Amino acid sequence: MVADTNRVIRRLRNELGRPARFYRDVTWNRVRARGEPIDFMIPNPRRVRLLPEGQIPELLFKVHFEHTELALVAAFVTRGMHVVDIGANVGLYSVFTGRAVGPRGHVWGFEPSSHVVGLLERNIALNGLENVSVHKLALAAQAGRLELRREANCRDGDRYLVGAATAEGAPAVGEGGDSESVEVTTLDAFRAQDGRLSAHVDFLKMDVEGGELAVFQGARETLRANRDLVMMFESNRHVCARAGHSQEEVFAVLEAEGFGLRAWDPTAWGWDSSRELLRTAGNVWAARDVTNLPLL
Repeated sequence: MVADTNRVIRRLRNELGRPARFYRDVTWNRVRARGEPIDFMIPNPRRVRLLPEGQIPELLFKVHFEHTELALVAAFVTRGMHVVDIGANVGLYSVFTGRAVGPRGHVWGFEPSSHVVGLLERNIALNGLENVSVHKLALAAQAGRLELRREANCRDGDRYLVGAATAEGAPAVGEGGDSESVEVTTLDAFRAQDGRLSAHVDFLKMDVEGGELAVFQGARETLRANRDLVMMFESNRHVCARAGHSQEEVFAVLEAEGFGLRAWDPTAWGWDSSRELLRTAGNVWAARDVTNLPLL
């Protein structure tokens, strides 16, 4: 009886929500057709101006996209900090943190997609940020070139690097997808060549669709050199499996370097270290001293 009642409630909510979703879809299509920049108010509050192109602006317009994550980043990143944004896409976090760190701080945005990096550069310029540098590079465990792939029916935020392990189980690109060969380096190698970044890294945000393990493997010196580094990275078991490893392997690399792992529990409204939550939360935070993690 309870199960039947819950099904009815879910069905009613879905039916009642249809007019609102339809209205948002129609309004977004009109906004996108105009092509004019949109001002989004992000927690803190802080204005982020983005062109209405790509998956991220659409999600921000239609839903409260990563509202909690943005609020946590706003509570942590302060003026003068050095921020690394790996998988910057169109620049939501690069612009957001660029405003937060001010002229004495700096943000390094890494985005390998030829299609997306142009939007990233335009959004940085749109916000008048001279403290954000854009780098058309992918980061992984070693330097070279790899295929960056987007499968059919996937969005611009779903591109992923194809390595040897991935290629065996990855589906074909298919009609409507795309792929390109991109330059790859390691965070350690890049940091060794960039005098400003080699000084210190305060915050690292990463969204690379299963490439987290390779990025961390290529960043061991960076992790060891920055004892107070705090990180937020996307973690999903399906994309990890596609890349040929598990979430636990990613967690193990960080724990071996002394990092504690936490995920934000929206029910308890606080940090939690339970393995189940780490695997399912979507975004995982890491810090050697977990008392440095922000609170809302």
